Amino acid sequence: MMRSRLGTLGLVALLGLAACSDGDDPTGMEGLSEAQAQALAAAIFMQAYTLSATIPVGFSTVATVEEGPQAVPINQSTEGTVGCDLGGSVSYTASIVGTVDDVTGAVDVTVTTQQDYNACRVSGGQDTFTLDGTPGLSHTADVTQDASGNVYVSGMLRTGATPVSWSSGGMSGTCAVALDYTGSSTVTGSGSFSVSGSVCGVLYSQDVNVSAG
Repeated sequence: MMRSRLGTLGLVALLGLAACSDGDDPTGMEGLSEAQAQALAAAIFMQAYTLSATIPVGFSTVATVEEGPQAVPINQSTEGTVGCDLGGSVSYTASIVGTVDDVTGAVDVTVTTQQDYNACRVSGGQDTFTLDGTPGLSHTADVTQDASGNVYVSGMLRTGATPVSWSSGGMSGTCAVALDYTGSSTVTGSGSFSVSGSVCGVLYSQDVNVSAG
């Protein structure tokens, strides 16, 4: 009989972003052009993915393994605050539930994250957007990693009753999120994702490449 202890796995996950609305504007774009709305979506997706890739997952479970690999249950919560590229921050709480193989390193987890924006400044095309929202975005991602280290992710990101607030160049508004995505990633965080949904009343469907780690 062998006792083995799991160490720390850097969670490579993702997120996405999407849809804006306002009762006074039937399109929900609130002064944004279609190109600006889509640039905002891409910027928030990339920021959210990068945040997810930094979430540490520490495993203290001690598994008893008689022969070969064994899936060890994971059930933990974590929280933190990370800075945004151009200033401000995002606070998050996350729960991670699933299994990890303590011999092969294979992972199968569901990650549920709540992100709150605190004057988070992101670049979208030719514009800079400032994001605020508490609560901000909720995100559910199914993450698997095989024994060779290949990471696959599918998930969804939504706002709740309170949409995310944005401002840029004298314009401002609120943005409800409804995006779905799927893709693959390296263990260092770089990935390629197909993202679809709606953003500020504009349909969004793009392949997005992210460099991280």
